[in-house]
Parts: sequence; C-alpha cells; structure tokens
Amino acid sequence: MESGFIARASSARLETQKREMLYGTAYAGFPEQIRGGRTSENSAERTRPMPDEQARTGDSNLLVVEPDALTRWSLETYLRQWFTVHLADGLETARHLLDRYDFRAVVLSGDLPASELQEIETLARRRNPHVRLIRTVSGPLAEETPQTDEVLIEKPFRLTQLADLLNADRHQGPRTKPPASHR
Repeated sequence: MESGFIARASSARLETQKREMLYGTAYAGFPEQIRGGRTSENSAERTRPMPDEQARTGDSNLLVVEPDALTRWSLETYLRQWFTVHLADGLETARHLLDRYDFRAVVLSGDLPASELQEIETLARRRNPHVRLIRTVSGPLAEETPQTDEVLIEKPFRLTQLADLLNADRHQGPRTKPPASHR
C-alpha cells in the first residue's frame, strides 16, 4: 500500500490527509468508510438524522444502491442538498432500507447483478408504486432494455444530469440550485 500526502480539494473542503492507494484508486480526504475503514457496523447504510415519521414517509427520501464506495459518496454529497439520501452497497442493505422507508426515487447501479436489480426494483415498487427508478449503466444504452417506467443514464454522467432526472430543481431542499463547482 502506497502512502503520501496530497493537498485538500477546495470544492469539497477536504483537509490535507494521508493518501492511501486501494485497489489502484486514490481515496484521499474522504470519510473513513470510503477509504476502506468501518465507522459503524454497516457503513454502507448512512442517513442524515430526521424525526422518525418524517424520515419514514417523507417525499425527500432517495435511495442510492451503488457497490462502489467513492461513487456512493459522490452521489450522496451532491444530492443531499435536495434529498435525504440513504446509501446501500447491495441487495441486503437496500432490502433493509426499503422495508423501513418510503422512497421518492431509487438510483440503481447497473453494475449490480441482474437478479439483485430486479429484486430491488420489485421491492421499491411494492412499497411505493409511483417510485422513480433510475439505473446507471456502464455500457452503451442501446444494449440495455429498460422497463417501461425505468430511466437509464449512461456512466460517466454529470451530477447535474442525475439531478435533472430526479427533478431536484422542483424539490424543496436547503438550496434551489447546485453549487457552481458541479454545473
């Protein structure tokens, strides 16, 4: 494991921290759970605290199911200005969260196994028939076959594209537009 120091990234207000090379990717200045450590029993499931009833049924709940920790962190950091973002790294955590909360939308990574994608979509629709399903895909969109009510977005994508698909500008959140660094 290679170590070194890098300067902080001003847009994310990250302090100068030790850089670790994990699986060929530098995770510098990110929360401990992204760098590979665990800050709780299940670090993939992290939400901002809210009163129980509002958290369970609020239309600001968004579920992001993404196996890559850095991508989860990026999506949560950007989208939390409009939504209460719940994070899952796979089926087990997603199932737990879908049993506990009503979600306005679910963002699913196309990198998950097809059977897991289908089960998460089924559980989300069972809990909320009007849930918006957005799947991120790594290959060409022409190779994917979305279900009628599912939206596909090809990786890499701009965070503003995802925010537009989620109608974030119409959602009442702490800010009405994204920070300049993400436009």
